[in-house]
Amino acid sequence: MKKLCFIGIDVSKEKLSCFDGKEEFSVKNDLDLEEFKRLLRRKYKNLKRIVLIFEATGIYSYFLKAFCNTKHIKAYILNPKKTPNLAKVLGQRSKTDKVDARTIYCFKDLISKEQIKVPQIDETLEKREDLCSASVGIGQTGYL
Repeated sequence: MKKLCFIGIDVSKEKLSCFDGKEEFSVKNDLDLEEFKRLLRRKYKNLKRIVLIFEATGIYSYFLKAFCNTKHIKAYILNPKKTPNLAKVLGQRSKTDKVDARTIYCFKDLISKEQIKVPQIDETLEKREDLCSASVGIGQTGYL
């Protein structure tokens, strides 16, 4: 199997903070992720070798998950409870988007090839999750 290019991504409401093992970059987290798409095409020749690693952060990670699904980009979606534990093991005390992206990137060494796949979208589940998040005041998304 050819070498995979991993990108650790810290997802927030406004942006995606990324780390690819060499450099950090940040792009706007919006519906079509056009800036992210352009950046990936410019930096990586073969998008089939890319693996995005990010946390399932509810409504904030939906755009990225949908992007991976429509563009057939492989991903590993983390349980958000695992990242703080890995950060402790790595001795990372500060919590910033850049540090989180680097921590998430480190998961590349802990996942198996079988766990890497193109995310599937369950529209019903996504809408329910969005409604639950909106009812507790997390924010508006514009994709319902």
